[in-house]
Amino acid sequence: MTANSGKATRMTAVRLPLKVIRDIDCTFGKGSRSKFIVNAIVKELKRQKRLKYISESDGFIDYELVPDKQPDEDDTLAFVNLLRTSDRGPCSCLWAKI
Repeated sequence: MTANSGKATRMTAVRLPLKVIRDIDCTFGKGSRSKFIVNAIVKELKRQKRLKYISESDGFIDYELVPDKQPDEDDTLAFVNLLRTSDRGPCSCLWAKI
């Protein structure tokens, strides 16, 4: 268990391209590398679970779930975009430019 998180953790070795490591360190600092990687993995796991649920479900989205849906926008796309807004952190505007 780590002192800061209060949650059980286990160390695992993952090979990353050097460019990815340099980009993470330059953007967030060496001391924040693990935190960034954990947050990125958690976010991607949430996204993959949503995609799996959507692909296995048929017609689960209705107007009440996505009241701001555009007339030409697919129901599933509108719903996923709505969910993504909750995933965006304070730096989401930076990622949009990359």
